[in-house]
Amino acid sequence: MADLLERYDPDAPSLETIAETAVGWAAAPETKIAVRIWAMEVLKRCRGRVAWVDDVWEDLLELQMQGASPGIEKRLRHSWRR
Repeated sequence: MADLLERYDPDAPSLETIAETAVGWAAAPETKIAVRIWAMEVLKRCRGRVAWVDDVWEDLLELQMQGASPGIEKRLRHSWRR
């Protein structure tokens, strides 16, 4: 989905639904690491397209830092901070 969002421009209601679902997965502590990474990648591509995603982005990064796996730590250092 994250890659698809670079090539496809869904309508605003669809993009809003995608972002809402991704935030739920990224924020849920029981979500598996790979799904949380995928959800954050989706949200990264929603920034600038869904206004509220920019508003919650820093909070989501802080949440991901708590007990971060090596994969999440790498993304926090290299791609999610941009």
